[in-house]
Amino acid sequence: VPWTGGFDSTYLVIKYLLEGEKVQPIYFSAVDKRGSEDIEMQALELLDKEIRESFPQISKNLKTTKIVTIDFIPEIEDKLVSLGGHGKSFKHPIGTQTAMMAHFCSYFKEPIYLAVEYAESSIKPGEMSRTYKYFFKHLSFDKENCGFIDEKKLKTEKDKLFLIYENLRFPVIDKTKADMYRDSERLGFKHILDTTWSCWYPERITNRGQGCKICFACKGRIIPSGKYNK
Repeated sequence: VPWTGGFDSTYLVIKYLLEGEKVQPIYFSAVDKRGSEDIEMQALELLDKEIRESFPQISKNLKTTKIVTIDFIPEIEDKLVSLGGHGKSFKHPIGTQTAMMAHFCSYFKEPIYLAVEYAESSIKPGEMSRTYKYFFKHLSFDKENCGFIDEKKLKTEKDKLFLIYENLRFPVIDKTKADMYRDSERLGFKHILDTTWSCWYPERITNRGQGCKICFACKGRIIPSGKYNK
């Protein structure tokens, strides 16, 4: 499970632990120019401690987080550009983190359980988030309602480029943050989600060490009792 210390990925880590699964969290280092990595690493350390103290009976199944620097693969980058590109230089970009996931998938062939949720865009009200739209139309669902890239839904040559993501899994793409928050209350780990970190730009001078309240991660946050409000 890729883990950033944020709401969605922390929910997924604890969900699988409570279901009796062994969880290997992965943190992707230096994937873009955000200044959040130092605080995310602090958040991961705190969350790891809270999970182990709150659920000692399953803590043995939580492996130490692996810090990974993603290798850049030119062939994968060419396919990403054909799909629309990423970063501000493209008209309809995907996020750089989503792009880097494709590079990682090209050489890490085990299933990767990604915490992409059912979310509206914070930029265009009434539309779904770009990550949700990017993947959802190409997904089918297994008996546990976990999404996966379905080759049968890749009709065009451009669609088939999505096979660069074929080992990604989407277990919460049918859930909103509110759904997950209610679920955490029912299962007894809401207090852990309350301490997650969700800001991309904590270094902004007027918000140092806090949420900037204007990035996508801040706007999508629903927790009223965490480090900062929505």
